[in-house]
Amino acid sequence: MKNIFARILCAVLVVTTAAFSLTSCGKKYDIIYIEDDNGEIAEGFNENMVSYHMSMEKTATLASIGYQEDIPELWTYKLSDFLGDAVIDSVSDMTFGEYNDKIALDSAKKMVVASYLFDTMKDEETVEGKYLSASYAKMDAWVDNVVSELQYTIGSKADFESLLSSVGITMEDFRKYYEMNYKTTELRGAVYVSEEEKMDYFQDNYAIVKHILINTETKTNEAGEKVSLTAEEKEAKLAEVRTIEARLSAGEEYETVYEEFASSDPGTQVYTEGYFVTNDNKFMPEFQDAALDMKEGETRTVYTSYGAHIMKKYPMDKTKYNLYADVKNNIDTVLLSAAYTKMLEPYIAKVKVNEEVLANYKMELISMLKPEQ
Repeated sequence: MKNIFARILCAVLVVTTAAFSLTSCGKKYDIIYIEDDNGEIAEGFNENMVSYHMSMEKTATLASIGYQEDIPELWTYKLSDFLGDAVIDSVSDMTFGEYNDKIALDSAKKMVVASYLFDTMKDEETVEGKYLSASYAKMDAWVDNVVSELQYTIGSKADFESLLSSVGITMEDFRKYYEMNYKTTELRGAVYVSEEEKMDYFQDNYAIVKHILINTETKTNEAGEKVSLTAEEKEAKLAEVRTIEARLSAGEEYETVYEEFASSDPGTQVYTEGYFVTNDNKFMPEFQDAALDMKEGETRTVYTSYGAHIMKKYPMDKTKYNLYADVKNNIDTVLLSAAYTKMLEPYIAKVKVNEEVLANYKMELISMLKPEQ
């Protein structure tokens, strides 16, 4: 909750008064919406809420890359030019603006669906003995607190309501937006994944490896500076790698050789049971791919910018699940996120969008919410 409030507070302190269209003051939530089984609008955004949401998203996007002012040309850049090789093929032809329009629309759809599902499920048992209705009872107080904190920050209720008017959203719609925000957070928090599912994921998606690291690229000189190896020094290190490989091929136990070179990687002093590896980008790609691809008991040498990694994959067992806190936390994050996404997906497809109205609130057109300097 604190993160949500911090974002609100940062975003709405000061805005340019000409930022928003005030064309929509009604209660119809028919711009981004979902219908019930009778074809009636069950939940949605009206134009005021779309305006506010898109401006919030624009401000957050700019802030995330270090900008406090709008950069008009930024939104027209191709993602492939902006991000280089990091961009995935499916979005490489989009502009930065088009991509962030899509992200903002996706987040709005998720809010609509989550709020709808919260209302639908609030009287049902989500986990044994737990009901969303308990959270629902606290919603008004939470939104009241958001409003009162902002009123206090800005100065008075009248000043706050004047500010809301200048950003194109009524108090009623502002409260509804944050009611939906609250419901989204609470629904996500109610998602449950069993310990059995977590264990199965652990078995299938984690590898445990040890490695002997031989730095074939750099050394530390007398001044404490990291410098590249000379050609002769590099060849000597590569010869060392070949010697270790030959010892292992001749039948020498990996653990014996490993203990001899354990100090080559300080991390081995912390991860004494070996490194847990999964597809989470924490390791160099070559190392990560090899660890997940290898068979238990296999040794393999891969090269990264750190040098040569002479690796061995070890058997994974369930007792290692609680060995490091970050392993369990990572699995919780992955599975809970997947479960939440799976819950929303069938309904996301049913969300309807008034494209004509939404076209007025694209990133390159809408003004940002500008925090006070």
